[in-house]
Amino acid sequence: MGIKLPSKIIRKENDTYKLFVDNEGLVWIYDIQSAMGVFCFDPKANKFHNINKSSSPLRLNSNIISGIIQAKDGKIWIATDHGGINIIDKKAATVEYVLTSEDSDKSINQNNLSSLYLDNLGTVWVGTYKRGVNYYHPGIIKFQLVRHSNSGNSLVYNDVNDLVEDKAGNIWIATNGKGLTYYNRKTGSFKSYRHDPSNSNSISHDAIVGLYLDKTDKLWVGTYSGGLDCFDGKNFIHFKNNPADRQSISDNRVCSIFEDSSNRFWILTMGGGINLLDKATQKFKSFSVQSKHLQSNYVFSVLEDSKKNLWFGT
Repeated sequence: MGIKLPSKIIRKENDTYKLFVDNEGLVWIYDIQSAMGVFCFDPKANKFHNINKSSSPLRLNSNIISGIIQAKDGKIWIATDHGGINIIDKKAATVEYVLTSEDSDKSINQNNLSSLYLDNLGTVWVGTYKRGVNYYHPGIIKFQLVRHSNSGNSLVYNDVNDLVEDKAGNIWIATNGKGLTYYNRKTGSFKSYRHDPSNSNSISHDAIVGLYLDKTDKLWVGTYSGGLDCFDGKNFIHFKNNPADRQSISDNRVCSIFEDSSNRFWILTMGGGINLLDKATQKFKSFSVQSKHLQSNYVFSVLEDSKKNLWFGT
């Protein structure tokens, strides 16, 4: 079973659709490279509603979406390209625009956003293009900033693709070109992990697209062209495509990682379809257009619903 998008928004084989399911079961669908706004799908009514710059009563201030989360108060936060954050209150049918302001130290530091992440404390983390990370908590009532500085103890690079929180409450930050940063919130310290060609145990590539912490709190890293890495606390274990091995990962461009409720470990790639990793054997099974499992080999998101169905965005 799948959601077939309205024909007017279907464009090309390598569209980059992502999915988010809110606490009412509504599926939010957006393409990070297309100015289509967001489509909200109601599975019960089997209906789509397109929310964009010209829709009513809910109207966005940008049609390019880079991330969606739902805060603990139920409101939908949407990160946009050049539109800051759009916060949708479904009950009141209103949209609040959170934009940078030169006159306020409580605003986000720019409107061009790359990612959103909600941690266990209800703090919203906002990744930006080349301006670092902002974070917001209702108890703080302002956006705090984490960014690179010349002090030595800072974020290694301000272009941020993804974030994830570990069991200790600290934040792993994926950068778009300068590796991985571990931010210790209690001490305020940063530790950087970069690719080192002379060290086979270093991270495989500095352009990191996706992060995932599994049920054992082990960090998995999806890179743009260095394959999949697993960090055991000391070394990075590499999984790369080997054309001579059908049980290797199908593509080295890894964008998303997910462990489902049945402990199956899914790896999504940009061009190689979906991979299912057997952690015990370290072997991969691939699903692709060629194997007639998918409509596109570019797969960018996966979610599991309450009935344990998996939804893949291609």
